[in-house]
Amino acid sequence: MIKQMSEPDNALYPFAEALRLTAARLDGVLSQSPPVIRPYTAYLAETKGKMLRAQSVLICAQNQDQQIPPVAIVFAAAVELVHLATLVHDDVMDQADLRRGKPTLRAAHGNKTAVICGDYLLSQGVRLAASVRDPANLRDIGFPDYLSEVCLGELNQYLNNNNFQLTPLRYFRIIKGKTAALFEASFLAGAVAGGEPAEFWSLYRRLGHYIGMIYQLIDDCLDFESDTAYTGKSVQSDYEQNVITLPLIFTLKSDPALRDQIISAHAAGRKLPRPAINQAVRSRQGLAQTRLVAARYGEKARSVLRQIPASESKRNDLQVLLARALHQS
Repeated sequence: MIKQMSEPDNALYPFAEALRLTAARLDGVLSQSPPVIRPYTAYLAETKGKMLRAQSVLICAQNQDQQIPPVAIVFAAAVELVHLATLVHDDVMDQADLRRGKPTLRAAHGNKTAVICGDYLLSQGVRLAASVRDPANLRDIGFPDYLSEVCLGELNQYLNNNNFQLTPLRYFRIIKGKTAALFEASFLAGAVAGGEPAEFWSLYRRLGHYIGMIYQLIDDCLDFESDTAYTGKSVQSDYEQNVITLPLIFTLKSDPALRDQIISAHAAGRKLPRPAINQAVRSRQGLAQTRLVAARYGEKARSVLRQIPASESKRNDLQVLLARALHQS
């Protein structure tokens, strides 16, 4: 049995302390898991992500005095556990060998172990969210519905592997589930935990949705631009693993001859050289068009942000989240 950490119900915390407590809860789950699975969860605990979704929960939960209630810390840790579970499963689906600069769990310990470990992390995320004393909070957030969206988004992406006719609209539906849904849940969880009036919840959901879409769009661009040493994951892993993203969709739409070459190569069981694909995506404006789409989502996010009643500090923090999404590197 995992020993659960807890904070006094009436306590309030500044952001930095709330984030520290969230990380401590997350580490507690990973380092105090049952002995049979502990070597693998502890392995995951060795590298820390940016905890962007947890930060989103905490920022959205801030009151006028920039203080955060303990229920937000619980939700923030739960969201991060779910996110970590999806990463573990993603690496199995993609047969990825590197993440955050070190071998993935599947590369180090095998696919079957990684799948079971991902399932365990998902169960612990749900368990942690369900531990909230006020069940109305959990119902208002609709956490299980968001988990379903994530799963369906991942499946939809897998079913469209090597679909060189994939349209932008279908791509948007895929990333809405696989990425934006958990950001949306994070923003809503923060608003609910922070006691925001119900009439503003939809604004937080929309803001989370837009920022989540931006994160995936820019990440898809970086896949064609960055090297492994900088990103901590394999270069062009999407192309290698047959995942079709918006930069390539735009490129193939503007160059049917290239699409035919890629389809012919795929039928022959091979791929075009990655440098050639990268050059095509750049020269056919696939990256530029995708970044333009991200910028448009940024404008939508700013419009929503202007409608959210918040302190100047909280508004600035939300703007920073948006800027970080738009300017990933």
